[in-house]
Amino acid sequence: MDNRSQTSGSARESLRQSIDAYQVSQCLYVAAKLGLADLLKDGPKHFEELAKTSSAKPKPLFRVLRALASAGVFNQLPGGQFELTEMAEYLRTDTPGSLRAWAILAGEQPYPAWGQLLYTVQTGEIGFDHLFGMSNWQYRVQNPAAAQVFNEAMSEGVRASIAAILQAYDYSPFAQIVDVGGGQGALLAGILTANPSAKGVLFDLEHVVAGARPLLEKAGVAQRCETIGGSFLERVPVGGDAYILKDILLNWDDQECVQILANCRQAMHKDAALLIIERVIAAEKPTLDAAMVDLRMMVMLGGQARTTEELQALLSAAGFELIRTVPTRSAYQILEGKAV
Repeated sequence: MDNRSQTSGSARESLRQSIDAYQVSQCLYVAAKLGLADLLKDGPKHFEELAKTSSAKPKPLFRVLRALASAGVFNQLPGGQFELTEMAEYLRTDTPGSLRAWAILAGEQPYPAWGQLLYTVQTGEIGFDHLFGMSNWQYRVQNPAAAQVFNEAMSEGVRASIAAILQAYDYSPFAQIVDVGGGQGALLAGILTANPSAKGVLFDLEHVVAGARPLLEKAGVAQRCETIGGSFLERVPVGGDAYILKDILLNWDDQECVQILANCRQAMHKDAALLIIERVIAAEKPTLDAAMVDLRMMVMLGGQARTTEELQALLSAAGFELIRTVPTRSAYQILEGKAV
């Protein structure tokens, strides 16, 4: 037997699976959108019952469930019944580390925008803007349901990484913590919970922080957390001992990043700390996940993942010195900056 032929066949099949991977992601979107994992949390159900409860057509739903069962997401039982697998548990709404909102977000916003990747590569323009006729930020303002899915997906991501972020860095010296672009407060709530003497300021666009109160109240930190609406491209609240930017800089081009950092610099007192919590990309041979995050930022927002050196250059341009880089047990690193 020709080993080269065997290897070639394996390589071809791996490539074909990568080409067709969008089909699985769309099946996952359908399952997440219809809430199928939530419907199966109490045990197996027949596909016709699932179709009736989720307002879907039985036969097409069966075929999607069968495909996902082939991918290991659900388990197909005799007689047309399906049940959860360990993987499917993460499509449930109430599972710690849930990816349900992320699957919905991916299917409704990044998925169509990725179809514009060639346009972005050929023109340097943002694929999402070309497809939807507006920026990602404008789209969410005009589509509250899409904004809610985005906020839920971001909160899911924070909850999945919060333990590692808390373990890696000591936030106890800070009496007042300002979370710049902090969404609906999942990260700040986690930090305040772990540091009961600290107070916080959640700063994001007005329509974003307007929905933060339920999360903060559920975490028991609402009395220690002020919410302020505004754009970090224009200003940042003053008075913080620590300013946190998590998953912010990768959304923007270099000029806008320097503006955001400069606004933080202007708001900070001389001893305040700047904490950038970011997925740092390796200069050579980055992980697939990091490389795909970088491309997602390019096609969705015109941003990019950056190396430590690139982030250091942005800090320097805005009047900061990079003090240290702290690794975490997650994909994130914490870059600590001080004003110079």
